[in-house]
Amino acid sequence: MATSPEHQHKPAFSRRQVVLAVAGLMVAGCAPRRGGTAPVVAAPVAPAAAQGLWYMVEAGDTLSSISRRSGVTVDSITRANNLRSALITPGQQLFLPGTHHLGNDPMAGLLDRPSTADDPLPVAPDGGYKVIRRQQWANAAIGANHRQMGAINRITIHHTGEYAGTARLSDREILRRIDRFHREGRRWAAIGYHYLIASDGRIYEGRPESIQGAHTANNNSNNLGISMMGDYHRAPPDSRHLAVLDKFLTDTRLRLKVPKGRLFGHRDLSPSICPGDALYAWLQRYKRS
Repeated sequence: MATSPEHQHKPAFSRRQVVLAVAGLMVAGCAPRRGGTAPVVAAPVAPAAAQGLWYMVEAGDTLSSISRRSGVTVDSITRANNLRSALITPGQQLFLPGTHHLGNDPMAGLLDRPSTADDPLPVAPDGGYKVIRRQQWANAAIGANHRQMGAINRITIHHTGEYAGTARLSDREILRRIDRFHREGRRWAAIGYHYLIASDGRIYEGRPESIQGAHTANNNSNNLGISMMGDYHRAPPDSRHLAVLDKFLTDTRLRLKVPKGRLFGHRDLSPSICPGDALYAWLQRYKRS
Protein backbone atom coordinates (compact mmCIF):
# COMPACT_ATOMS: atom_id res chain seq x y z
CA MET A 1 0.00 0.00 0.00
CA ALA A 2 1.42 3.36 -0.99
CA THR A 3 1.98 5.87 1.79
CA SER A 4 1.83 9.64 1.67
CA PRO A 5 4.65 11.64 0.01
CA GLU A 6 7.79 12.24 2.01
CA HIS A 7 7.87 15.00 4.55
CA GLN A 8 9.79 15.87 7.66
CA HIS A 9 8.74 13.43 10.38
CA LYS A 10 9.08 13.90 14.15
CA PRO A 11 9.53 10.51 15.78
CA ALA A 12 7.70 9.57 18.95
CA PHE A 13 9.96 9.21 21.95
CA SER A 14 9.72 6.85 24.92
CA ARG A 15 9.79 8.60 28.27
CA ARG A 16 13.04 8.59 30.28
CA GLN A 17 14.03 10.07 33.60
CA VAL A 18 15.45 13.53 33.16
CA VAL A 19 15.92 16.62 35.23
CA LEU A 20 13.20 19.19 34.73
CA ALA A 21 14.27 22.77 35.22
CA VAL A 22 12.83 26.19 34.77
CA ALA A 23 15.68 27.97 33.05
CA GLY A 24 16.74 30.74 30.72
CA LEU A 25 18.93 31.05 27.72
CA MET A 26 22.39 30.29 29.02
CA VAL A 27 25.42 28.21 28.12
CA ALA A 28 25.64 24.91 26.95
CA GLY A 29 26.23 21.23 26.91
CA CYS A 30 26.20 18.22 24.67
CA ALA A 31 26.10 14.50 23.96
CA PRO A 32 23.25 12.21 25.05
CA ARG A 33 23.77 8.53 25.50
CA ARG A 34 21.73 5.73 24.00
CA GLY A 35 20.71 3.96 27.17
CA GLY A 36 20.27 4.56 30.89
CA THR A 37 19.09 7.64 32.73
CA ALA A 38 20.17 11.16 31.88
CA PRO A 39 22.51 12.57 34.56
CA VAL A 40 21.16 14.97 37.16
CA VAL A 41 22.45 18.45 36.50
CA ALA A 42 22.31 21.51 38.71
CA ALA A 43 20.63 24.12 36.55
CA PRO A 44 22.14 27.61 36.57
CA VAL A 45 19.99 30.48 37.75
CA ALA A 46 17.75 31.64 34.90
CA PRO A 47 14.55 33.62 34.25
CA ALA A 48 11.45 31.73 35.35
CA ALA A 49 9.67 32.44 32.06
CA ALA A 50 11.76 30.00 30.02
CA GLN A 51 10.40 26.45 30.21
CA GLY A 52 12.54 23.44 29.37
CA LEU A 53 15.19 21.22 30.86
CA TRP A 54 18.94 21.15 31.34
CA TYR A 55 20.90 18.24 29.93
CA MET A 56 24.52 17.26 30.58
CA VAL A 57 26.29 16.11 27.44
CA GLU A 58 27.71 12.59 27.35
CA ALA A 59 30.34 10.96 25.16
CA GLY A 60 28.98 10.24 21.70
CA ASP A 61 26.32 12.95 21.74
CA THR A 62 25.84 15.33 18.84
CA LEU A 63 23.45 18.24 18.49
CA SER A 64 21.54 16.19 15.94
CA SER A 65 21.14 13.19 18.25
CA ILE A 66 20.02 15.44 21.11
CA SER A 67 17.54 17.06 18.74
CA ARG A 68 16.13 13.67 17.73
CA ARG A 69 15.76 12.62 21.37
CA SER A 70 14.19 15.84 22.62
CA GLY A 71 12.13 16.98 19.64
CA VAL A 72 13.85 20.40 19.85
CA THR A 73 15.42 21.58 16.59
CA VAL A 74 19.18 21.99 16.31
CA ASP A 75 18.63 25.66 15.50
CA SER A 76 16.60 26.17 18.71
CA ILE A 77 19.26 24.42 20.83
CA THR A 78 22.00 26.51 19.20
CA ARG A 79 20.18 29.80 19.80
CA ALA A 80 19.07 28.92 23.34
CA ASN A 81 22.67 28.22 24.36
CA ASN A 82 24.34 30.90 22.24
CA LEU A 83 26.52 28.25 20.60
CA ARG A 84 28.99 29.48 18.00
CA SER A 85 29.77 26.04 16.59
CA ALA A 86 28.36 22.53 16.54
CA LEU A 87 31.16 21.19 18.76
CA ILE A 88 29.99 19.96 22.15
CA THR A 89 31.95 18.13 24.83
CA PRO A 90 31.07 15.65 27.60
CA GLY A 91 30.12 17.43 30.81
CA GLN A 92 28.82 20.52 29.02
CA GLN A 93 25.31 21.65 29.95
CA LEU A 94 22.70 22.43 27.34
CA PHE A 95 19.33 24.06 27.91
CA LEU A 96 16.62 22.42 25.79
CA PRO A 97 13.75 24.90 25.48
CA GLY A 98 10.12 23.83 25.33
CA THR A 99 10.55 20.15 26.26
CA HIS A 100 10.10 18.20 29.48
CA HIS A 101 11.76 14.89 28.62
CA LEU A 102 14.28 13.09 26.43
CA GLY A 103 13.56 9.76 24.81
CA ASN A 104 15.82 7.24 23.16
CA ASP A 105 17.43 8.22 19.87
CA PRO A 106 15.08 6.71 17.25
CA MET A 107 18.06 6.15 14.99
CA ALA A 108 20.13 4.16 17.50
CA GLY A 109 18.58 0.74 16.96
CA LEU A 110 18.59 1.09 13.20
CA LEU A 111 22.26 2.04 13.17
CA ASP A 112 23.19 -0.92 15.37
CA ARG A 113 21.65 -3.55 13.11
CA PRO A 114 24.29 -4.95 10.70
CA SER A 115 23.71 -5.83 7.05
CA THR A 116 24.81 -8.88 5.13
CA ALA A 117 28.14 -9.53 3.39
CA ASP A 118 28.79 -7.85 0.05
CA ASP A 119 30.33 -8.47 -3.33
CA PRO A 120 33.20 -6.15 -4.34
CA LEU A 121 32.29 -2.81 -5.91
CA PRO A 122 33.96 -1.14 -8.90
CA VAL A 123 37.05 0.91 -8.04
CA ALA A 124 37.36 4.58 -8.92
CA PRO A 125 40.08 5.46 -11.45
CA ASP A 126 43.14 7.41 -10.29
CA GLY A 127 42.29 11.10 -10.11
CA GLY A 128 38.64 10.48 -10.93
CA TYR A 129 35.43 9.06 -9.52
CA LYS A 130 33.09 6.14 -10.08
CA VAL A 131 29.32 6.38 -9.64
CA ILE A 132 27.87 3.30 -7.92
CA ARG A 133 24.18 2.91 -8.75
CA ARG A 134 21.71 2.24 -5.95
CA GLN A 135 20.99 -1.34 -6.98
CA GLN A 136 24.70 -2.15 -6.52
CA TRP A 137 24.73 -1.34 -2.79
CA ALA A 138 21.16 -1.10 -1.44
CA ASN A 139 19.21 -3.94 0.16
CA ALA A 140 15.80 -2.32 -0.39
CA ALA A 141 13.87 -0.90 -3.32
CA ILE A 142 12.68 2.72 -3.39
CA GLY A 143 9.25 3.14 -1.83
CA ALA A 144 6.20 4.39 -3.69
CA ASN A 145 5.79 7.45 -1.45
CA HIS A 146 7.86 9.86 -3.52
CA ARG A 147 7.39 12.75 -5.93
CA GLN A 148 8.94 13.30 -9.33
CA MET A 149 11.76 15.85 -9.33
CA GLY A 150 11.21 17.88 -12.46
CA ALA A 151 13.92 20.18 -13.78
CA ILE A 152 16.86 20.55 -11.34
CA ASN A 153 17.84 24.19 -10.78
CA ARG A 154 19.78 24.07 -7.49
CA ILE A 155 22.20 21.81 -5.63
CA THR A 156 22.62 21.46 -1.85
CA ILE A 157 25.73 20.09 -0.10
CA HIS A 158 25.53 18.02 3.11
CA HIS A 159 27.72 15.77 5.25
CA THR A 160 26.88 12.61 7.17
CA GLY A 161 28.44 13.86 10.41
CA GLU A 162 25.08 14.01 12.19
CA TYR A 163 24.94 10.21 12.33
CA ALA A 164 26.93 9.30 15.42
CA GLY A 165 28.45 5.86 15.83
CA THR A 166 29.28 5.23 12.17
CA ALA A 167 32.97 6.20 12.12
CA ARG A 168 34.32 2.62 12.16
CA LEU A 169 31.88 1.17 9.65
CA SER A 170 32.49 0.58 5.95
CA ASP A 171 31.06 3.09 3.52
CA ARG A 172 28.49 0.63 2.23
CA GLU A 173 27.37 -0.24 5.76
CA ILE A 174 26.99 3.45 6.64
CA LEU A 175 24.88 3.93 3.52
CA ARG A 176 22.62 1.01 4.35
CA ARG A 177 22.09 2.10 7.94
CA ILE A 178 21.25 5.68 6.98
CA ASP A 179 18.99 4.35 4.23
CA ARG A 180 17.28 2.08 6.79
CA PHE A 181 16.80 4.98 9.19
CA HIS A 182 15.32 7.20 6.48
CA ARG A 183 12.98 4.44 5.29
CA GLU A 184 11.95 2.87 8.61
CA GLY A 185 12.50 5.76 11.02
CA ARG A 186 11.46 8.71 8.85
CA ARG A 187 9.09 6.75 6.60
CA TRP A 188 10.71 8.17 3.47
CA ALA A 189 10.92 6.36 0.14
CA ALA A 190 14.71 5.92 0.40
CA ILE A 191 17.82 7.63 1.71
CA GLY A 192 17.17 11.34 1.33
CA TYR A 193 20.28 12.30 -0.69
CA HIS A 194 20.73 11.78 -4.41
CA TYR A 195 24.48 11.16 -4.12
CA LEU A 196 26.90 10.37 -1.29
CA ILE A 197 30.63 10.88 -1.90
CA ALA A 198 33.15 8.55 -0.25
CA SER A 199 36.82 9.40 0.27
CA ASP A 200 38.01 6.60 -2.05
CA GLY A 201 36.47 8.20 -5.14
CA ARG A 202 33.28 6.16 -5.17
CA ILE A 203 30.07 8.16 -5.43
CA TYR A 204 26.98 6.27 -4.32
CA GLU A 205 23.59 7.00 -5.86
CA GLY A 206 21.09 7.37 -3.01
CA ARG A 207 18.05 7.86 -5.21
CA PRO A 208 17.71 8.68 -8.93
CA GLU A 209 17.79 12.33 -9.99
CA SER A 210 14.26 11.88 -11.38
CA ILE A 211 12.91 11.49 -7.82
CA GLN A 212 12.65 14.47 -5.48
CA GLY A 213 15.01 14.26 -2.52
CA ALA A 214 14.31 14.46 1.21
CA HIS A 215 17.27 16.43 2.52
CA THR A 216 16.32 20.09 3.12
CA ALA A 217 12.92 20.11 4.86
CA ASN A 218 10.61 22.28 2.73
CA ASN A 219 13.25 23.09 0.10
CA ASN A 220 13.51 19.76 -1.73
CA SER A 221 11.76 20.69 -4.96
CA ASN A 222 14.10 20.90 -7.99
CA ASN A 223 16.99 20.48 -5.54
CA LEU A 224 19.75 17.88 -5.98
CA GLY A 225 21.18 16.65 -2.67
CA ILE A 226 24.87 15.69 -2.48
CA SER A 227 26.33 14.48 0.83
CA MET A 228 29.99 14.06 1.76
CA MET A 229 30.53 10.99 3.90
CA GLY A 230 32.16 12.02 7.17
CA ASP A 231 32.03 14.75 9.82
CA TYR A 232 33.39 18.13 8.71
CA HIS A 233 32.70 20.48 11.62
CA ARG A 234 36.31 20.66 12.82
CA ALA A 235 38.34 19.93 9.68
CA PRO A 236 37.63 19.70 5.95
CA PRO A 237 37.75 16.44 3.99
CA ASP A 238 41.21 15.30 2.91
CA SER A 239 42.63 16.47 -0.41
CA ARG A 240 41.47 13.47 -2.46
CA HIS A 241 37.95 13.62 -1.02
CA LEU A 242 37.72 17.34 -1.83
CA ALA A 243 39.11 16.75 -5.32
CA VAL A 244 36.36 14.21 -5.99
CA LEU A 245 33.70 16.62 -4.71
CA ASP A 246 35.15 19.46 -6.80
CA LYS A 247 35.18 17.39 -10.01
CA PHE A 248 31.79 15.74 -9.49
CA LEU A 249 30.12 18.99 -8.44
CA THR A 250 31.55 20.81 -11.46
CA ASP A 251 30.59 18.02 -13.88
CA THR A 252 27.07 17.79 -12.42
CA ARG A 253 26.56 21.54 -12.33
CA LEU A 254 27.58 21.92 -15.99
CA ARG A 255 25.49 18.94 -17.08
CA LEU A 256 22.39 20.30 -15.33
CA LYS A 257 23.19 23.96 -16.15
CA VAL A 258 23.10 25.01 -12.49
CA PRO A 259 25.07 28.25 -11.87
CA LYS A 260 27.31 28.66 -8.84
CA GLY A 261 24.82 31.11 -7.39
CA ARG A 262 22.39 28.21 -7.03
CA LEU A 263 24.74 26.11 -4.88
CA PHE A 264 23.83 25.90 -1.19
CA GLY A 265 24.94 24.36 2.05
CA HIS A 266 22.16 22.67 4.01
CA ARG A 267 22.32 25.47 6.59
CA ASP A 268 21.45 28.03 3.89
CA LEU A 269 18.02 26.48 3.33
CA SER A 270 17.05 24.90 6.67
CA PRO A 271 17.85 25.42 10.37
CA SER A 272 20.92 23.17 10.52
CA ILE A 273 24.65 23.06 11.25
CA CYS A 274 25.20 20.84 8.20
CA PRO A 275 27.48 20.47 6.23
CA GLY A 276 29.85 21.39 9.06
CA ASP A 277 31.83 24.61 9.42
CA ALA A 278 34.92 23.38 7.56
CA LEU A 279 33.07 21.97 4.53
CA TYR A 280 30.78 24.99 4.39
CA ALA A 281 33.85 27.26 4.24
CA TRP A 282 35.20 25.18 1.31
CA LEU A 283 31.88 25.55 -0.49
CA GLN A 284 32.03 29.35 -0.18
CA ARG A 285 35.53 29.33 -1.71
CA TYR A 286 34.34 27.08 -4.53
CA LYS A 287 31.48 29.44 -5.34
CA ARG A 288 33.87 32.41 -5.50
CA SER A 289 36.41 30.63 -7.72
